[in-house]
Amino acid sequence: MRLIRNTTADGTCKYALIRLDKLRSAGYFKSFERFDRALAWIAEFVEYGFPKSQDEFFVIKLQDRNARAALLAYAEEAKKNGDDQLASEVNELADRAGELSEFVKNPD
Repeated sequence: MRLIRNTTADGTCKYALIRLDKLRSAGYFKSFERFDRALAWIAEFVEYGFPKSQDEFFVIKLQDRNARAALLAYAEEAKKNGDDQLASEVNELADRAGELSEFVKNPD
């Protein structure tokens, strides 16, 4: 399996990250309900990743100091499960992650 961003003509990824915490602190959408209503026109495309939901997720930016270890472990599991291509592509990400990232920082 290939990473989605490696298969699209424009090189974009599967997800875009909207920092709800930054929107709130900037004074936009004081409540989650207001934000949710504002996105109603694209609701079928929005996944919030609520805890214990089918769509729960955990985002790791490559600049996160801990990202490299997480990506290397993920690639190792992909390889164990027979997906050498995915393992290779995730290892490429790991080569730019954590302490190897020019943007490295502690997670927030």
